[in-house]
Amino acid sequence: MLRVLEKLAAATCMRSVRLTALTHNPSASAFFRACGYSLDDTSPPKEEANHYEILSKSTCLTDIDLDKNSELDGA
Repeated sequence: MLRVLEKLAAATCMRSVRLTALTHNPSASAFFRACGYSLDDTSPPKEEANHYEILSKSTCLTDIDLDKNSELDGA
């Protein structure tokens, strides 16, 4: 399901996917990090809100990927 969301975000030119993970559920945080998500700049400092963290993953296509998509569109 995450891959579908990530592909949809990339197809609609969204720069990233963000999510909120509860810090009392370390398994969820570990799962999302294993899927390539990392602590987002918008995540509050642990001192301010230590019950959640904001994780994100870039969905930007590289120039090479954009070229490949253009070739596929023309096919």
